[in-house]
Amino acid sequence: PLLDRLRSGHVLTGLSIKIPYGLCTSCSFLAPWYEIGDDQLRDYYAFYLDKEYKLARTEFQPGFAQLGKVMGSKEEGESRRMQHEAFINPYLSRLRQELQKGELALLDYGGGSGMLLPNLDWVKGTVLDVDSSPRVSKETENIYDVVQCLHVLEHVGHPLATLQRLRSLCAPGGLIYLEVPVEFPGAAAIKAGKLPPCHEHLNKFSLEAIEGLLAAADLEPEVVKTAEVDFLHLDGLTPVIRGLARRPIRN
Repeated sequence: PLLDRLRSGHVLTGLSIKIPYGLCTSCSFLAPWYEIGDDQLRDYYAFYLDKEYKLARTEFQPGFAQLGKVMGSKEEGESRRMQHEAFINPYLSRLRQELQKGELALLDYGGGSGMLLPNLDWVKGTVLDVDSSPRVSKETENIYDVVQCLHVLEHVGHPLATLQRLRSLCAPGGLIYLEVPVEFPGAAAIKAGKLPPCHEHLNKFSLEAIEGLLAAADLEPEVVKTAEVDFLHLDGLTPVIRGLARRPIRN
């Protein structure tokens, strides 16, 4: 088990572990063959971003020692929020008009300090940490007009189950926004045995994978496209997939 391995070294930094992966050929999605449970994920990420992690990361990302200083900083958070707002704010304005509401309730799942909450007077933002499983109850069901989940699904053990829970938190007619990095290597590379390293991103998504994920969660896609985001702690622009979908009113 991962916990036993952690006692002798960091999973993310101290060991080389071969993980069997499964490939969905219909939607170009690559993920661990065996589902990783919540307790195992907590163990796996126990040392995320600590000193040893940062030192190890410089081995496969030269320059991270310097770039990593801005990771999670106020400067990077402001930059990311402005890029996010440039995309999402027009859709929020349109939804507000459609619903004829003075205020939209928005949930940011995995939003950390809340740095990606849109800075709009008429958006009431709530942040739910990934460690706090989004348990659905009668009190929390269908209460958010918008649910956003940025750079989280590549880390979880079961992306579809996570999205289905988030769907239950979104009100019918509301919007769900996903953003993940483009890391699927392509069928030719996989056939040649050139698999990407696991590191902290377990799941490798393609455009087709996000489309399939939204469909499997019974969501109606509005926008699914690739874009580029400037993470200040990374070299250059990072290709991402943006998926915006609506929860059908019929349900």
